Amino acid sequence: MAGTTCAMLATNISCCASNGQPSGKEHKYPEAAESSKPPHLLNLEPDEPNTPTQAEATAPMWRPPSLLKAFLICILVLLAAGQAGRASAGTIPGSGAFFSCDDVREIPRGECEALVALFQGANGPGWANHAGWLEISTPCSWYGVQCEAGSVRRLSLHGNHLTGAIPPELDNLLKLQRLDLSDNQLSGGLPPALGSLASLEYVYLYANQLSGPIPPELGELSKLIHLDLGSNRLGGAIPPALGSVSSLMYLDLSANQLQGAIPPDLGRLGEIVYLDLSANQLQGAIPPELGMLAHCQYLSLASNQLRGPIPPPLGDLVGVQWLDLSHNQLSGGIPPQLGDLAGVQWLDLSNNRLGDLLPPDLDKLTHLGWFDLAGNPLHGAVPRSLTNLRLYSFSYKDTNLCEPPDAQFRAWLAGIDRLLRSGFTCSYVYLPSYLQ
Repeated sequence: MAGTTCAMLATNISCCASNGQPSGKEHKYPEAAESSKPPHLLNLEPDEPNTPTQAEATAPMWRPPSLLKAFLICILVLLAAGQAGRASAGTIPGSGAFFSCDDVREIPRGECEALVALFQGANGPGWANHAGWLEISTPCSWYGVQCEAGSVRRLSLHGNHLTGAIPPELDNLLKLQRLDLSDNQLSGGLPPALGSLASLEYVYLYANQLSGPIPPELGELSKLIHLDLGSNRLGGAIPPALGSVSSLMYLDLSANQLQGAIPPDLGRLGEIVYLDLSANQLQGAIPPELGMLAHCQYLSLASNQLRGPIPPPLGDLVGVQWLDLSHNQLSGGIPPQLGDLAGVQWLDLSNNRLGDLLPPDLDKLTHLGWFDLAGNPLHGAVPRSLTNLRLYSFSYKDTNLCEPPDAQFRAWLAGIDRLLRSGFTCSYVYLPSYLQ
C-alpha cells in the first residue's frame, strides 16, 4: 500500500517539476537544477558572497512542492518497514544486526536453526540473560550454550524467564547431552521429537507450565540418567515405555495432574535411585513390582488416590532411606516386611486407612528418625520394642493407638523432639502378650 502511494506521488512530482518549477537561471543555487534533491537539502555554499540583483530580489523564492515532501516521507516509511522486516527475520530489537545461520561455521546449520527457533519461540528478547544470542555468529559463546567437537552438548537456561512453547526443532540438536529449561514459564506440550535425541542424559524441565501427556517417545532415550518433569501441568497416564530406560537413575514426575495406575513396568528401572510420583491423581494399587527397585533410596507415592494394601514386596527395598506413602487411601495392616527396611530414615504412612495393630518387627528400623502414622484407624498399643529406636519425630495423633503407662516408655517419649500423641493410655488388661 505504501509503495503504491509513493509511486503515484513520484509521477505527480515529475509533472510539477516540468511545468511549475522556475528555470535554473532563477535559482539562488544553480546546482540544484542538476540535482534530484530540493535546494534546501543540499549542503552547498556560494563560491563567494554576492549581492542579489534586483531581478533575483524580486523573484519568488523556490519552495519544494508539497507532493515532494510527501514522497520523501514515503521513502522514510519504506526504510522503517525494511528495518522491521529484518528484525522479524532474526534481529534483536536495538541491535541493528541481521542474523543468519548462513554465517555460522562452528556448529551444523540444523543445530543453529534449533537455537534460533528456541530464541524466537520462547521470547528471547525478554530473557533475563540473552548475551550473544542472535548477535554474533558463534553460538557456542551464547549464554547457556556449551559445545564440544563442533556440536551443542549442553543447553542450560534455568530460571531465565523463558515463555512460550518448547519448539520441536530442538530435535536437530543431535549430540545434546544436557537440556535444562527448568524454572521458567514454558507452556504447551512436550514435543515427542525429544525422544529422537539419542545422546540425552539429563533433562530438567521442572517448574514450568507444561501440559498435555508425557510422550511415550521419551522411553527411547537409552542413555537417559536424569528426567525431572515435576511441578508442571502434565496429564494423562504415566507411559509404561519409561520402564524401558534401563539407565535411568532419577525420575521425578511429582506435582502434576497425572492419572491412571502406576505402570508395573517402572519396576524394571533397575538403576533407579530416586523415584517421585507424589502429588498427582494416580489411582489403583501400588504395584508390587516396585519392590524390585533394589537401588532405590528415595520413593514417594504420597498425595495420590492409591487404594488397597501396602504390598509386602516393598520390604525388599533394602537400600531405601526415604519412603513416603502418605495421603492416599491405603487400607489393611502395615506389613511386617517393612521391618526389613534396615536403612530407612524417613517412613511416612500417615493419612491413609491403615488399621490393625503395629507389627513389632518395626523395632528393627534402627536408622529411623522420622516415623508418621497419624490419621489412620490403627489400634492397640504402641509396641514397647520401639524404645530401641532413636526417633526425633514420632506422630500417631488421630489414631486409636494407646501408650503403655510404664515409666520407661514415657521416658522414651520424652526424649523425642517432635511428638504428636493420640492421647490414649493403655490398660494392661488389653495388652497383647508380646507387649507385656
